[in-house]
Amino acid sequence: MRVTNRNLYSQLVRDIGNVSEKMDRLSRQMSSAKRINKPSEDPVGMASVLVYRTELNAFNQFKDNIDYGRGWLNSTDTILQDVDDLLARATQLATSQSSSTATADTRIGAAEEINEIYQQILGLANSKYGNKYMFGGTITQTAPFEDVSGVAQYNGNGDIVSIKIGKTDTVQISLSGSDVFTNSSGNIFTTLSNLEQALRNNDQGGISGSLAYLEDASQVISNNLARIGARINRLDYTETRLEAAETNTSERMSEIEDLDYAEAILTLQNQQVIYQATLKSAAMVTSMSLVDFIS
Repeated sequence: MRVTNRNLYSQLVRDIGNVSEKMDRLSRQMSSAKRINKPSEDPVGMASVLVYRTELNAFNQFKDNIDYGRGWLNSTDTILQDVDDLLARATQLATSQSSSTATADTRIGAAEEINEIYQQILGLANSKYGNKYMFGGTITQTAPFEDVSGVAQYNGNGDIVSIKIGKTDTVQISLSGSDVFTNSSGNIFTTLSNLEQALRNNDQGGISGSLAYLEDASQVISNNLARIGARINRLDYTETRLEAAETNTSERMSEIEDLDYAEAILTLQNQQVIYQATLKSAAMVTSMSLVDFIS
């Protein structure tokens, strides 16, 4: 096959271009610390990297949801603990005022404190987390409870606020106010209202009878505290699993995407040697004249 000068020069240009392109790619890889900077460099590898990036983004979103849910549940736990403490104080008052040594005057004083306890629990029932009411179900922009002529009225619904903590995993973070404060097994507001009225009426039997209802209301709070604790534990466990999965996914992505610096430096040095040799060859060929071919 006859090789003309034109073919020889074209081949030299292609060789220099190829070597320059490899050196440029290696330089970009070293500056970015990534073996793959665009899909054309490794289509299969880049496809895997994109899948792993999507998974990592999902893990981050799930962890953000868990942080939000944990905050909501911890706040709920604190509120219910406060309610339980207030019910315990109401029980103390009912116990002391149900005795025969109590008088109408002491019972009026206790009635005033029971009214304060009622108002405090009403305020707790209208607590917010951020800008959302916590005990109104999915009605989060309206206060769930209001006092109408001495009767606590519930304006929320029975739906539950949930968060997504996995591809197919959700957890409930809210409690319906009707389940907590006006539960048929222990209606806090009705019990406190009746106790206050019995105290004002100097009704020893009514005061004594309120103790069982206070115990029922306290049991409802205890049951809900247990539910909250179980959900917090579930979030903690899920977060641990997500962190492990995130670490595993990051390592797999790193194996595909990250650059081996030692190998890259050695390859770059080799390409520099090849580049210098190619330039010398080009200089020798381009310096040859017709006399060189004749001699």
